[in-house]
Formats: sequence, structure tokens, C-alpha cells
Amino acid sequence: MLKNTKVATQLVGAFSMIVVLIVALGLYNWQRLTTMDTALDGIEEALQITITAADLGREVTEAELNLKRFTQSGDPADGESALRDMQQVRSIALTLTDEGIASAQGLVDIKDRHIRELADFIEAYERRKGLKENIRALGIEHRRNIGRLVAMLEDRGAEAPAYRALRASESFLVTRVRVDRFVDGMPLSELETAKPAYDAALENLSALSAAVLTSEERALLTTAQRGLTEFWSVVDEIGTVEMASRDRLAAVGATTDEVIAQLGRIRSEIRTVRKTLNDEAYGLLDNTVFAILTGTVFVALLGGVIAAFLSMNLSRRLERIVTQTTALAEGDLS
Repeated sequence: MLKNTKVATQLVGAFSMIVVLIVALGLYNWQRLTTMDTALDGIEEALQITITAADLGREVTEAELNLKRFTQSGDPADGESALRDMQQVRSIALTLTDEGIASAQGLVDIKDRHIRELADFIEAYERRKGLKENIRALGIEHRRNIGRLVAMLEDRGAEAPAYRALRASESFLVTRVRVDRFVDGMPLSELETAKPAYDAALENLSALSAAVLTSEERALLTTAQRGLTEFWSVVDEIGTVEMASRDRLAAVGATTDEVIAQLGRIRSEIRTVRKTLNDEAYGLLDNTVFAILTGTVFVALLGGVIAAFLSMNLSRRLERIVTQTTALAEGDLS
């Protein structure tokens, strides 16, 4: 009876140990599986950084395109779009900084300067646009006035004054053409060549003051002289504004080059960070799978050893019982 109790105790103990091993294996595997969340988070972080970098590149390109459209069209909406795109680039760079991309902070600093430079350029460009429209309107108006004066003098047969007025008209036309070419992008030297033509136009008109003119002709002459003076004062102003606008655009362009260079550094760093995160994540996944398999094999082997020990122990006891039973059947009572 005591031997049967001992056998039962061994069976219970062995099965209890196997159950404990199974539970321990389950808990171990659960703990290892939770580390896979960290691995997946690393992969997700690498993916998010890659997406953010793609957004950054797109916004940089959009800002360049809108700036180019603004310089071509002069439409304030394009200028505002370029500013918004630059601000979006800064925002994305700030996000990358928060995500651990150190070189993104450099882009934030560059974009702060870039945005200020673009705002200054847009202000100068808007002023330039207004002056340019004013110059062209004044040029048309006052050349027409000189043309009317020429026609009036010719109609009454005043050939010498008419010739003077015609020379003034031609010189003023040359002035306008050279000013327009400067405003449309030619160098400052083009504007400087407009001054002699302007002086010639003014000189020819001044020479008409000594001529015999009707009151209407003299009034028209006075208007034309005042108009040319007004025209040149605006030319002087637009010369300063145009050069300032060009300088500011050059500053924006130089900073754009800095942005492109910094973007290249950010992409290089992101590639390094992404590779590191992916390597860590996949390494963690491999380690987790290996640890789970190792734990499973260990528990299986340990359970097998327990089962083998229990089987051998039971087999010996059963063998003795069979031997004793056979002996009793044969009458051996010793």
C-alpha cells in the first residue's frame, strides 16, 4: 500500500513538474513575444522617418516651383504659396528633429533665414511691380503728348520746332526701351545708357521754349517736360528697387542651394538611422524567434527526461510485481 502511494506521489510530482514547465514556457514565450512589439515599433519608426523625409523633399520642390512661378507671373498668390511651402518645410524639419535626426535642426535654422529673405524679396518685388507699371504708363502717356505736339507743329507748318519735337520723341522712345530692358532683367549698364537718351529728349524739348508757340502748344510742351521729369524720377527709384530686388532674389537662391545641400545631409543621416533601426529590429526579431525555439526545445528535452525517468521507474516496479506474482502462482511463498 505504501509502495502504491509512493508511485502515485511520483506520478503526481512528475506531471506537476511538466505542467509547471509548460506554464513557464508559456510565460517565457509571452515575455519574448512582447519584445517583438519593440522590434515592430523600430520598423514603424524607420518607415515614418522615411515618409517624413519624402514629404520634406516634396515640399522643398514645391517651394522652388512656386517661387519660380512668382518671379515669372508676379502673382501675390504664388508668393504666398512659396512662403507657405517654406514654412511647411520648416515644420517637417522640426518633426524630424523631434524624431532624432540631428541634421534636421540645421535645416530649421536655414529655413528661418530663408523665410525672412523670401518675405523681403516679395516686398521688394511687389514695390518693383508697381513702379514698373507706373513707368510704362508714364512712358506711353508722355510720348503721346510729345507726338501730339509734333502733329500740332507740323499742321501749322512750323518745321524746325516740329523737327525738335520729333527728335525729343525719338530720344524718349530710346529711353523707354532701355529702361524696359533693364527692368526685364538686363544689367544696370543698360539703365545707365538710358540717361543720355533722356537728357537728349529733355534738351530738345527745352529748345522749343524759345520757339514761337501757340498757347496750346506751349501748355502741351510744359506738360511733356513735367512728364519726362516725373518719368525719370520713377526710373531713379525703380533702379534702386530693382537692384535691391535682384540682390534679395540672389540671397533667396543662395539659401535655396544651402537647403538642397542640407537636405542631402538629412537624407544621408536618415538612411543611416533607418538602416540602424531596421538592423536592430530584425536582430531583435531573430533573437526572439531563436529564444522561443531554444526554450521550447529545452522544455521538450527536460519533459522527455522526466518522462523517461518516470517510465523507467514504473517499468522496474511493474517488472518486480510481475516477477513476484509469477512466483506466487508457482507456489513460491518465500
